[in-house]
Amino acid sequence: MNPHLAFEFSEIVGAIYAVEMLSESHLVKTDIKHPIQVFSQELLEEYRRELSLSSFLWHLRPLLAITQDIDNSLILYYKRIIVPLLRKAIKSYKPCWRKILPTLKQNIKYLVDLWEKHGSNILNEISKVSKHPWEVKEIKAFIVEPIAGGHGDAFPEEGILTFEGVRLTSPESIIGFVHEIAHINTLPPFRETLEQKDIRSKVLYEIVNEYVAEQALVNTKISYDLSGLQRIFTRSIENWLTESKLSFTYNPQKLKQIVDEWWKKHLKSSKTLLQSFKELEKKALPYMKLKRI
Repeated sequence: MNPHLAFEFSEIVGAIYAVEMLSESHLVKTDIKHPIQVFSQELLEEYRRELSLSSFLWHLRPLLAITQDIDNSLILYYKRIIVPLLRKAIKSYKPCWRKILPTLKQNIKYLVDLWEKHGSNILNEISKVSKHPWEVKEIKAFIVEPIAGGHGDAFPEEGILTFEGVRLTSPESIIGFVHEIAHINTLPPFRETLEQKDIRSKVLYEIVNEYVAEQALVNTKISYDLSGLQRIFTRSIENWLTESKLSFTYNPQKLKQIVDEWWKKHLKSSKTLLQSFKELEKKALPYMKLKRI
């Protein structure tokens, strides 16, 4: 059964997203295209410092010494350090959120209308293409302020995604939104496999998830075609590589040829996306040479 998708707006989610992006602490490197003057540089520097691994361990050590208990130490740490820090961010961001909220709602009107007409079919096609059943009953799409020009993130276990409220009328924006939705379906079966792999397999998975998203849109007949897939072998691969210190060399044309041929076979097969993916790795990884550190 397809999950229900609801569009949500939250100043708390919006505030934390803004801090994450503006303090350049996002897991994958993103380009700040629309910087907002909400937080002072001093405050952003405080976030970078206090939310770093070194600060976390520094503050945690004496708490562990006192309590001799990890759970209690973490509770104390978050109450003393993290909660006040985040409350400060939310309070600073609240006026900005109230000002931009009407624009966000207007900017996603096209997307909301499109989803009312085609959303159920898109969700159905994602599952049909991946051959993975949906594991969540509801997806909540939190719309946040545009800072990186159309960025999104998915959190499959929670059934949540965040997406920037740009004017969602372009094919690129719609594909980006469906890409994040597809993650909620495709990623859970891959979790254990990807944890044991290096960055090459993780990038391959991102490419495959993009194929699922765009194929679902094609199958739904929302007048897109697969020619746009070429873009994921240029800028997007470079962005995904920032998740790791490892890097690799590859030939974009050759890699795309391999994935295209594999994709056609997958669509005709009865195998799940994860089962087919293992075959893709065997063919693609030899052409993705890890660089020596």
